[in-house]
Amino acid sequence: MKTYLRRLMGEAQTHPARFVLWALLTSALLAAGGWEGLHYYSDYHLRQAEQAMERYDFEAAEQHLAACLRVHPRSARLHFEMARAARRAEHYEQASEHLQRCRQLQAKGAEIALESILFQAQCGRIAEVEKLLQREVDQENPDADLILEAMAKGYVQIYRLDAAMYCLNRLLSRQPDNLAALLLRASMWKAAGNFPQAEEDCRRAVEAQPQHRAARLQYGELLLLTKQADKARTQFEYLRQLPGGEAAEVLVGLARSHRQLGEVEAARRLLDAVLERQPHDGMALLERGKIALETEAPADAEKWLRQAVADYPYDGQAHFLLAQALLKQNKEEEARIYEAAHKRIEADWKALEEAFHRVVKNPRDPGPRLQAGLICLRNGRADEGERWLLSALEQAPDHAATRAALAEHYQRIGKTDLAELYGQPVGKGLSQLQP
Repeated sequence: MKTYLRRLMGEAQTHPARFVLWALLTSALLAAGGWEGLHYYSDYHLRQAEQAMERYDFEAAEQHLAACLRVHPRSARLHFEMARAARRAEHYEQASEHLQRCRQLQAKGAEIALESILFQAQCGRIAEVEKLLQREVDQENPDADLILEAMAKGYVQIYRLDAAMYCLNRLLSRQPDNLAALLLRASMWKAAGNFPQAEEDCRRAVEAQPQHRAARLQYGELLLLTKQADKARTQFEYLRQLPGGEAAEVLVGLARSHRQLGEVEAARRLLDAVLERQPHDGMALLERGKIALETEAPADAEKWLRQAVADYPYDGQAHFLLAQALLKQNKEEEARIYEAAHKRIEADWKALEEAFHRVVKNPRDPGPRLQAGLICLRNGRADEGERWLLSALEQAPDHAATRAALAEHYQRIGKTDLAELYGQPVGKGLSQLQP
């Protein structure tokens, strides 16, 4: 009880509005049945968390488990459940914190040991534990499905895509409606350019969990990409009826559907509403610029597209459209600058796609991974670039060019300890390295 009160006082200082809500709730529970009411409150949220996990709604599970931990902050079991939910939601910092809390509470057991290994594997450090995990799956560990899911995500982190696909196929043979596996496999099919297979997996995911927000978003985005705007609109209209239905990603998706269907005014209203609340939303700016370029004065398009380029300097389409808006106003010299930027960015993404296919054909070759990492780094995708470079070292730990690229990348972002770990660049700097 004392611990709970201390947490409440801490909330009073850092989150006064939340504290008022808690105070009202606590008063109601005390009136209803004393401190036992808090345990009913905790049990309710625990049941809700379990149901959310069954729906693959890991973020909702985290919220309910956080409510339980306010009442029972020293429960090792709750910290374990929170660590697992956070890991599956890919909230790795939170997962690590709750695993550490389990250790501080001196929690032991096979479940916690396995969860620590799954965390390591899913974060991409899978080479050290993959044989152990494969053996556990082969021996029908009760958590075999969780193991396969974590392994698949870990393999994706280091771009061992053949191994990731094997794990997903094996998992889906055991659980055909496993939402996490279906959505991850769909994203892999999409990256490989196999849109029919990606669409099939997205459709199955939506049918398995009709109210799963991420599944419908992914399905809607894929339908827009494949120019099936009418079907996409259905997905976004459904999403708009769910909690969070006025979120920018939903409204922009719906606006893109309207624009593809020629319903320009409906698209414009939705985009203006989004940009009024979130003036730097990249996709909304880009879509608004397209509409202005097609139906309004090019000066209006220029306004939206300049903002898009300023906020998202590595978006090739934004540069291309801004160049078109400038050409329509006879600003040819400036237009050439953005046309050149568009060509450079598009050439990089084509090279990245080629490197990706080379990785699929020869996953042990560090060269294509180095190339992919360098492309991502020079186009503002630092996290992805770092993962590509680290995955190259998974295949060839002494690959000098990759170590040089990583060292200079870490030096640039101020991680001098890691820069020293990988050594000084050999021969040429990152900007000069040509894979």
